Amino acid sequence: NSGLDIAKGEYCTIVESDDYVKIDMCEKLYRLACNQDCQVVKSDFIGFEDKEKERIFKNLPICYDQALYNKKTNLCLNPSIIINSWNMNQSSLYKMDFIKKYNIRANETKGASYQDIGLWFQILSLASSIYFCQDGFYFYRQDNENASVKSKDKIYCVCDEFEFLDKFFDKNLELKSRLQDVFYCFKFKIYSW
Repeated sequence: NSGLDIAKGEYCTIVESDDYVKIDMCEKLYRLACNQDCQVVKSDFIGFEDKEKERIFKNLPICYDQALYNKKTNLCLNPSIIINSWNMNQSSLYKMDFIKKYNIRANETKGASYQDIGLWFQILSLASSIYFCQDGFYFYRQDNENASVKSKDKIYCVCDEFEFLDKFFDKNLELKSRLQDVFYCFKFKIYSW
């Protein structure tokens, strides 16, 4: 949230401290955002692990449904993007006037566990234009033993994120009535994970 508060650019991105990006990620996503006139551009990931002096890479799609790629969409046009895309905020560009207009923020919690869930859902719910790019630019570390997903102590932090989203819906009743079914399906998917 502090980064969003001080960001001055037309667009912003998120890079986690144990990850890295291709040097041209922002340039290429910015061109896409401008050409498609989009508030949000999301791209695939490249997962990596370090094993015995070797870095192993694996392509990780942002979308589970190939039909979502390479076209401008939004949640009104296609509610399935909540179910058929990965709830990750990195590997994306976000238009800052969109973020500021809706005061989009992450749920501030100790340890910042699973904050991507609430931030991601707000962004996808409020964006009028989203574009999914099939190129991978973001290198996502998958072998960090301190990651929230590897800690049994942090599993209930997911519940905090859904409580945060319940409050978001209480402030956005029109979205709540339109997205409630999709939200419950997404919630079930996360709890099943």
